[in-house]
Amino acid sequence: MGADEETLPRARNRLLQGLLVGAGVSAGFLTVFAAIGIPLSYGASRLTDLVPWAGLIAGAFVATGKDRMCSAGLPGGRGCQLR
Repeated sequence: MGADEETLPRARNRLLQGLLVGAGVSAGFLTVFAAIGIPLSYGASRLTDLVPWAGLIAGAFVATGKDRMCSAGLPGGRGCQLR
């Protein structure tokens, strides 16, 4: 099984080849994850800046929706008691 020792390159060359292949794989790994991670991280930080404003807007919709149900006498107004 495997290759005969006589057909393989010398150990010094095999070590150098292994190191070069390892460095290439590591560089590729770093490149792929940096290309995906950096834009994703930037986008997530921008999204977290918008969360408080989204909560404020959602709260305003809920408050105005409850107010509209009471004033129109719609079911769900529950006698215009805001809790």
